[in-house]
Amino acid sequence: MEWKIIDSLVSATTGTFFAAASSPRNLNLILWYQSDFFLRSGHCLSTSSIGIVINGQFRKFTILHTFPFTTETWTDLIEKTGCPGNAPNFNGSCLNITSCQFDQCPYGIKKYNSDGKKFSL
Repeated sequence: MEWKIIDSLVSATTGTFFAAASSPRNLNLILWYQSDFFLRSGHCLSTSSIGIVINGQFRKFTILHTFPFTTETWTDLIEKTGCPGNAPNFNGSCLNITSCQFDQCPYGIKKYNSDGKKFSL
């Protein structure tokens, strides 16, 4: 089955991701997953008997849970995932250095200390 990614989020505190996906039959799901690849809007995810294919390439990808997509659930995830990159009004900086589980930010955000100096992991 093929799924088109509509939107994606990062959970900074768990080091996992969420993706809103839609099938050709208009089935909309939220995928909670772990991967070395961050799904973004427009990406194509396909399932096969030997694994998950993303944009035509096999990737390390573990689906932790799936659940039906609703706007309310997605909005709640945006508010509770603890990553400033998920916010629609994101300003480009991150002060979330103590609880973020990612060595490199999936959004490419540079991490800064409260004094404004770059934080190195």
